[in-house]
Amino acid sequence: MYIITNRVISKGKGLKIFGDTPSPSGPNELRAVKVNKKGSSWITEQVKDRLTQQEVEELVEKYKGELNLNIDPNKNWYGSLEVACEVFHQAKTEGKSILIFVHGYNNDVTDVLKTAYELEKLYNVVVIPFTWPANGGGIISGTASYLSDKSDARASSGALNRFVGKLQSFHLLLNEFAKSRIKEIVGIKFKDKNNPMAEAELYSKLMEKECSIKINLLCHSMGNYLLKHSLI
Repeated sequence: MYIITNRVISKGKGLKIFGDTPSPSGPNELRAVKVNKKGSSWITEQVKDRLTQQEVEELVEKYKGELNLNIDPNKNWYGSLEVACEVFHQAKTEGKSILIFVHGYNNDVTDVLKTAYELEKLYNVVVIPFTWPANGGGIISGTASYLSDKSDARASSGALNRFVGKLQSFHLLLNEFAKSRIKEIVGIKFKDKNNPMAEAELYSKLMEKECSIKINLLCHSMGNYLLKHSLI
């Protein structure tokens, strides 16, 4: 599972790398971390920043059967591309939807992962948790704790916006090849016909069949407050 976060990421092992404050580069800074559970322990691996040309070429070759990446390996590509390829490949081959999960007040990363895995099991979806620096009690408690998390939620609205925007851009990118191919098919079929409505209907039908992956958003508790501010 991949976690997307604007929390500070520190050196260390397991879930201890996730801090309770925003990234020192600012609350809009996003990082992706791959998380796997091994027994009672959590194994974390930070997604690298920039990909080499060879790594991009390997991605194109690896996913050419399902995703058909139509990209220039010589351009700048980042680890988020690899994350998107893995997530969309899993969703497509397993026939699952993608669910963005935004947690609420007083949730540490352990809480977030526990809920995310339960959601995957219950609803047969691919969950991508977005975790913001909610530390709830921390060194304070009560009303002050709640207000502290509320402030962090407001500050994290830009990061959520960036995450959703990136996901949308990758969704469009990974469907670019299919769109071009279907436009060609429709164009040939209606080459000598003047029926734009039927042409549009066929295009929509073929695209719906080709791109069956649905993306949903679930916000819990104060996660809805975060969402509200991301829409302002």
